[in-house]
Amino acid sequence: MGEFEAELEEYISQRRKGSLMSFIASKKVETKKEPEEKKGIFSKMFGEKPKPQDIKADLKDVAKIAFNAMKRIPPAEVEEFKRSADYAYFKEILAKHELIK
Repeated sequence: MGEFEAELEEYISQRRKGSLMSFIASKKVETKKEPEEKKGIFSKMFGEKPKPQDIKADLKDVAKIAFNAMKRIPPAEVEEFKRSADYAYFKEILAKHELIK
């Protein structure tokens, strides 16, 4: 008799006794659950947290890209951008991470 048949026979026997719960209890399988941890969007997408030095290097690259892009924009539009709240926030972020003085 195979494993399935033996379990079916035990199930039927327990059903006849009116003790379905004892059958379920006898078949408890220990499951290993890993503790849930809160994950940020980066971790969900890439599976690991970035290291602080990597973040700073990435921010430095982004700043270089932004400054190079600004060089290609007409001067009048650059001046308009420099007067915007976005530019002030951009500078604040760069200063916070010590990428500008």
